[in-house]
Amino acid sequence: MHPSSLDQHTTRIDRRRPIIIITCFFILFIFIIGTAIPAVDAFCDSWRPKHINLHLQQPRTFGAKSSNPKLFIASHYQSLTKKMTLTSTEMKMSDIDNTNCIDSSTLTQIKAGFIGCGTIASSIATALATPPHSTHLAQHAGLSLHSISVTKRSESKSSKLKQSFPDIVTIYDSASDVVHNSNVVFLCVLPQQVEKVLDELKKANVWRKEEHTLVSLVATSNVEELILQSNLPRSRVYKMICLPSIAKREGCALLQRAPSSAPIALPSQSPTDDSRNNNSANDKNEQHTFIDNTDANNSLNEGNDNNNNIDIKAMLMALGGCVECRNDTIMNTMMITSCMMGPLYGVMRANRDWLVKNGVTPEDASYFVGRSYLSMVQDAERNCQDPKRFDDLIEEQTPGGLNEQSLRNLEKQKVFESYDRTMDAILSRLQGTSDGSLPS
Repeated sequence: MHPSSLDQHTTRIDRRRPIIIITCFFILFIFIIGTAIPAVDAFCDSWRPKHINLHLQQPRTFGAKSSNPKLFIASHYQSLTKKMTLTSTEMKMSDIDNTNCIDSSTLTQIKAGFIGCGTIASSIATALATPPHSTHLAQHAGLSLHSISVTKRSESKSSKLKQSFPDIVTIYDSASDVVHNSNVVFLCVLPQQVEKVLDELKKANVWRKEEHTLVSLVATSNVEELILQSNLPRSRVYKMICLPSIAKREGCALLQRAPSSAPIALPSQSPTDDSRNNNSANDKNEQHTFIDNTDANNSLNEGNDNNNNIDIKAMLMALGGCVECRNDTIMNTMMITSCMMGPLYGVMRANRDWLVKNGVTPEDASYFVGRSYLSMVQDAERNCQDPKRFDDLIEEQTPGGLNEQSLRNLEKQKVFESYDRTMDAILSRLQGTSDGSLPS
C-alpha cells in the first residue's frame, strides 16, 4: 500500500475511534442497567412485606426484557385490569388489606342471628357474608361482620350457608343458642309461630336489652306487639320486608321502626246533653282518643340506649337499598309492590308463550324476554328518585308508534285498573279485612 494511502486509512480509523468507544460504553451501560433492575427488585422484595408484594408484582418489561415503552404501558394497564378481576382468594386478601386501612375502633361489630332459615333468611345472610364483606360493610355502613348464627331448619338452606361460608356461619339446634350468640336477631318464621317463639325466648331470659336488636321478617307482625313479646327497648325493634334479590345486594328493603313512644290512649270526654244526640254515632265508634307519636321523634338514637345500637337502615342500604316506613299503614301499602313480583313473572311468561306459539324456540324466547325486560327495568331504575321518572319514560314513546299503541290498547282493556283492584285486594288481606280474593 502506498504510504500516503496508509496515512489516510489510519486517519479515518482515528476519526471513528471515539464513536466506536462511545457505542461500546452505551451497550455496556444498557447491559448493566438491564441486569441491575431485576437485582434491585429482588433485593426490595426481600424486605418488602408479602401482602404488599401481592399487589405490586407486575410485569416489568421496560428496561428488563424490552426497551419498547409501548409494551411497558400495555403491561401496566394489563396489570390494572387484572386487579379488577381478582380471583376469590386474591379478593379475600385484598379485602383484608383494604380493611387494615380502616380504623376498626370506629366500626360497630355485628353478630347476625337467624331464627328460621328459609329463602329470605339465607338471602340476607348471603348478602352479609359475601366477599368482600368486611370492606363493603365497613365503607358503606360502618359495620364489621363477626359471625352469623342460624337455626337448623330448614336444614337444606342452613347447610348450604355453612358450606358457602364455613368460617362465618354456625348452625344451632335452638333459637335460644342463636340469640345468645348474636346481637342482631332476624325473626324469619311463619306468622303462626311468632308468638310461641318469642314467648319461649322471653321465658329463657336470653334477651340482653343493652345489646340485642330484633328485626322481624314476618309480614303480618306488628312492631308494638314485638316490643311487648320480646321486652326489648323500643329503639331496638324493627319490622323488615325484602325480596330474595337482597342476596346479590340488589333490590330495596322496607324498614319500619317503633315510634319513640307508645301510642297513648286517653278517655274521651263525655258529651253534654245538648250534643249527645248529634254525636251518638261517633260515640259508638270512638271510645278513646289516641295520640300517636310515630312522626314526632322517630330517631334511632334514644335515651341512653344508643351506644350499642346497630344502624339497621345503613346496613340495608349497603345491601342494596332501603325505604323507611313511618307507620303500619305506609308499611302495608309499600309491601304491595313486593307482592307484584308474581304478576311480573306472569307477564313475562305470557310474553314467552306468545313467542313460542308464533314459531320462536322456547330457549330463544325465554332468553330474549328475560334480557329485554332486564334492560327496560334498568332504564326505569335510573334516576328513579324522581317522581316523574316513569311518566317521562311513557312520554318518550313515539306518538303513533308500536310501544305507544301497545300501552293504549292495554288501557282500553282496563288492564291497569285490574292491577289497581288486585293491589287493593292484597292490601285488604294484609289489613285483615278480607282474604284478598277478587270475584270471578
